[in-house]
Amino acid sequence: MDREMGRRDSADVLIFPDSYSAVRVWPKNYFVELGLMLQNAGHTVKYVTEQRDYAFFMPFHNIVGQSWDYIAGAIQSAKLVIGNDSGPAHLAGTIGTPTIAIMGATTERIYAHIPEVFCYRKNALPCAGCHCIRPPFRATCEIGCLELYRTLPEEVAKFVLDMLDQKKEQAA
Repeated sequence: MDREMGRRDSADVLIFPDSYSAVRVWPKNYFVELGLMLQNAGHTVKYVTEQRDYAFFMPFHNIVGQSWDYIAGAIQSAKLVIGNDSGPAHLAGTIGTPTIAIMGATTERIYAHIPEVFCYRKNALPCAGCHCIRPPFRATCEIGCLELYRTLPEEVAKFVLDMLDQKKEQAA
């Protein structure tokens, strides 16, 4: 029942803005801007979070505090999933839904076995992909990856919209 309810509650694009690790988290305000850009381009967008966050995700319908069965059903019905390098990106790719993992301090190798996951990295800094590698990984990176801060919503939106357009052309 949860999986069916999740399928019905899905959207074109599901966004997972959270991660257990601060070093992997793209700024929340960037996720909000990305969602607005995708909505303006005509796509339905929902954020999937454990707890309601009115301050950031007020302009959107949200999936909040649901079971993994429910979330898996929503992922199955979505055209695209976007998130940090975190568990939901792995789950979505394993389910077979095209997924974009926004990368900063972690490396793309973690998704090498999941072809449905596309890693987006700006490569603005020479230390990109440095997590837990000494040097260049610094303790200050644990509170926020500078590579992720330099990855702007407009750049990710272009990548996302190009991907959705290609998918639409392939379906036609």
